[in-house]
Amino acid sequence: MSNGQVERFNSTFCDQLKKYCHQNLDDWDVYLQSIVWAYNTGVHSTTKFVPYELAFNRCPISPFDPPSSMISMTRPNDYWGKANRFKKLAIQAARMNIRQSQSMSKRRYDKGRADPIYKQGDLVWVRVLSGRSKFDSRFHGPFTIIERINDVKYTIEHAEDHYRQVEHVNNFIPFYARN
Repeated sequence: MSNGQVERFNSTFCDQLKKYCHQNLDDWDVYLQSIVWAYNTGVHSTTKFVPYELAFNRCPISPFDPPSSMISMTRPNDYWGKANRFKKLAIQAARMNIRQSQSMSKRRYDKGRADPIYKQGDLVWVRVLSGRSKFDSRFHGPFTIIERINDVKYTIEHAEDHYRQVEHVNNFIPFYARN
């Protein structure tokens, strides 16, 4: 739970391993090297780069590519300078692509999103975020809005137990009294 990138990375590998290991769950390690190679040599949709290129400053050499018949020897210092220039440009381009992808994701998320604004004294239900089993209620309350801290944070007070807490507006739904 502490590192989203690692969790996402592991999820990708688990999904790929499931495709090969559906019969026998004990031989997943046989396929791991091929799956890692496929991951590291595929163009990622966010960065628009191959992870191998970003890590090693060069294109990967596939075992299926025929060996080159021409060998060109350059001075080691020339290669080092070229590799550093490539790395600097590639990382800049990858960062720009990541920002652009994040911006597009935000626009897509915000497109159909309602931004509710609650007033002091409004009643709301608050989403139960942890410690809930499948059959427990998803919201608890009601809570009274005490103070608006900023656009997305509110101080609320439980209507019956009278304890206060600060919550994000995404965790609220309006409270409607039954007639």
